[in-house]
Amino acid sequence: MTNEVTVDPRVHNHEWAAGLGLVSFAGYQLRPPQGATIGVLALFSKHPLSSEEDALLTNLSELVVPVIQAARAEETLRASEADLHRAQAVGHIGSWRLDPTQNRLTWSEETHRIFGVPQGEPLTYEGFLACVHPEDREAVEAAWQAALEGQPYDIEHRIVTNGETRWVRERAELEVDARGRPRGGIGTAQDITERKQTADALQARNEELVRFAYTVSHDLKSPLVTIQSFLGFLEQDIEKGDAERVKTDFGYLRRAATKMLDLLEELLELSRVGRKMNPPEDVAFTDLVHAALDAVAGQVAERRVQVDVAPAAVLLRGDRPRLTEVFQNLLDNAVKFLGDQPAPRIEVGVEETGTERVFYVRDNGLGIDPRHQGKLFGLFEKLHPGLPGTGMGLALVKRIVEVHGGRIWAESAGPGQGATFRFTLSNTRLIETR
Repeated sequence: MTNEVTVDPRVHNHEWAAGLGLVSFAGYQLRPPQGATIGVLALFSKHPLSSEEDALLTNLSELVVPVIQAARAEETLRASEADLHRAQAVGHIGSWRLDPTQNRLTWSEETHRIFGVPQGEPLTYEGFLACVHPEDREAVEAAWQAALEGQPYDIEHRIVTNGETRWVRERAELEVDARGRPRGGIGTAQDITERKQTADALQARNEELVRFAYTVSHDLKSPLVTIQSFLGFLEQDIEKGDAERVKTDFGYLRRAATKMLDLLEELLELSRVGRKMNPPEDVAFTDLVHAALDAVAGQVAERRVQVDVAPAAVLLRGDRPRLTEVFQNLLDNAVKFLGDQPAPRIEVGVEETGTERVFYVRDNGLGIDPRHQGKLFGLFEKLHPGLPGTGMGLALVKRIVEVHGGRIWAESAGPGQGATFRFTLSNTRLIETR
């Protein structure tokens, strides 16, 4: 294995060498196999050098070698800066420096990316505040003022970049002059959006778990109390030989057991969503709706409901049975809440909003009191306790929609004004036609 030799053009001067009677003069960089770079001054002469020439070349060597060493230092600095840029990009952590005397703010490349500000634009403290979410600006300014008074600057706040709201965490250390007065600061900005979203989702899940535990204990306790009570009545009625009362007791026991079984099955179904999914497939919107209508055909026929399905050449991608459940539950819910409407009607369709496709199921039934809209998708929530069902259908729909990257909401002008349930899904597209 041989050394790699390259000429450094900054210290290469053949004309000067010829003037001294030298064959050539050059600065070389040797790169041995181990990777270290060595600066070498090579001189080639036609005749022995005089003492004056030797002294001159010695002085020249002292001038040239530092040039080579400076080049090596510059190369090392560039490599360090490249490593720093890569590390900041990987960790989504940028750096910044503020010079308040000139109101000048300097951002690293990653900080520019985080805040969505093109590099090269002059930055000021006011320009930074313009990126901060309007609701968080006061808190950020207060944190900085506290930092100027000696408090740690460590704050999480929102920013608005390219129309998107994101979260950052900023930390800074003040720089002070000889008198201890603040003369600026150097800090970091880290994009923590994903962490915040994960934490918020975890908190929502924990809150849901608490509600789940409460509602399960409450709703499962009710049929158990019924069973316990009528077992006592049944024992007494058997001793009395009252066959009619025994038959009534058994009826209550059967209904309570059935309700408990329905609740447990609904809970099991809810727990499976997101854990056990069928392989995703493409399915036409109209195919899903008609499959759902087949499942609720009995309820629709019994109430003589007119169902209108707006044609839409839209493909959905996901767990086909689960997506069918969404439409099935929304249709079943609409039928239940039609009330005594003399001309019951349900509409199903898709709307193009310009930015997304919104699916809807609309009815002309009982409507929703605005005070209750926040409870619609909760576990075991029943706005009309007298109607059949476990109160888990809409919670199941919400979970399926969210697993498919969408969201769901309800709209109603109020009691007696009907209701519309709308939802979005990711991975929808128009059916291509030739």
